[in-house]
Amino acid sequence: EVAGVLAGRVNKLLVSALCGIGCRAAGVSLVDGGEVLSRRVVVEEGDLGRVGEIGGGDARLVRVLLEGGYVPVVASIGADQDGLLNINADDAAGGLAAILGFDSVVFLSDVEGVRAEDDGIASELDASACERLIERGVIRDGMVAKVRAAERCAALTGRPAVIASYARPGLLAEILRGGSVGTRIVARGTVKNETGAGA
Repeated sequence: EVAGVLAGRVNKLLVSALCGIGCRAAGVSLVDGGEVLSRRVVVEEGDLGRVGEIGGGDARLVRVLLEGGYVPVVASIGADQDGLLNINADDAAGGLAAILGFDSVVFLSDVEGVRAEDDGIASELDASACERLIERGVIRDGMVAKVRAAERCAALTGRPAVIASYARPGLLAEILRGGSVGTRIVARGTVKNETGAGA
């Protein structure tokens, strides 16, 4: 079962790896503490099964861990009144960021950022630009879900979400210092053009 893999073996392997390099990590899921509200996703196209999304809450357990100096490793398994729900990990990260009021969110990928139409890496995109690139087939495959999760995260938090490569050493520190790394996904209509006006 997905829940057993994500909230069990995978979660504990990540916690073990972090602890092995001296990081105080603790593994939890969105179910633990009962403070993150999850709901089943319903789409017109048909039944997705036990697929969910974050629907609010206060994530107090995650706050307690952070305040205690721990790095929470959160498995994206939620629950509703009928049982467990599998939540897209990027959507779970964005939902938690909104609940916790984080200043920044970074979605890590195996590429440097989101492709632009010239095959380079776009430095900044809003939701409208992302959707145009998806329609034209520039953004495709697994990046579509990641970009849309970043769009939702930017809309929920009011802050940019960054998509960047996990293979680049020092990337997170560089982002926190304000460096231009990867692709910033911003709220709709807030991309800056050459003159600094909204696009």
